Amino acid sequence: MPRVSRERTKHHASTRSGPAVVGNHRQTPTPPSNFFASVLPTATPDIVSAPISLTAALSDTASSTNSTLGSKKEPVSKKGKRVERHKKWIDKLATAQSQKRQEQRHLSRQTDPSALVRGMSQIHHSLRDIQAEIMASDLLSLDTNKNKQNGQQKANIPVSRKARARAAVKEEQRFAQVLQHPAFKADALATIREHLSNTLSKPTK
Repeated sequence: MPRVSRERTKHHASTRSGPAVVGNHRQTPTPPSNFFASVLPTATPDIVSAPISLTAALSDTASSTNSTLGSKKEPVSKKGKRVERHKKWIDKLATAQSQKRQEQRHLSRQTDPSALVRGMSQIHHSLRDIQAEIMASDLLSLDTNKNKQNGQQKANIPVSRKARARAAVKEEQRFAQVLQHPAFKADALATIREHLSNTLSKPTK
């Protein structure tokens, strides 16, 4: 019987470059990816060894560098630093002044007069003037009364020995009458007070 030539199919990747020769016919080799896809249709793709596009990688690196540059602060000039220091100093001065004003208001509230006298400065000054006039008149009246009393005492004081003896006897008799008086027996202090008010000279206005 004559020999029949069969075509051989290779199920592995060919290492030679170029089409495979089977018998007298040329056959294009099947790529390994198509072969594995046909044999194992449910196989998951290899993500680690998958090819990465150059544009995507470049875009990712550019975005990362931009983010890092954006996070860093830009260098500030000397003028900017000076302006910032001046602004901080102004803010500090404003806070100190506000605290001082609050303290002054608190002290002024404590040192202010009562609510009844507050806002009535003219009346307060007039009252002071009136008080000063009253004090001056009182001092003047005291001086005049002292002079009068001194003159009366000098006139009433007995000078001779006999006059002194007669005055002592009269005072003893008068004191005995006072002790026997019913008003003195009822309230001695009130009687003495009335006697002093009647005998002492009243200040003249």
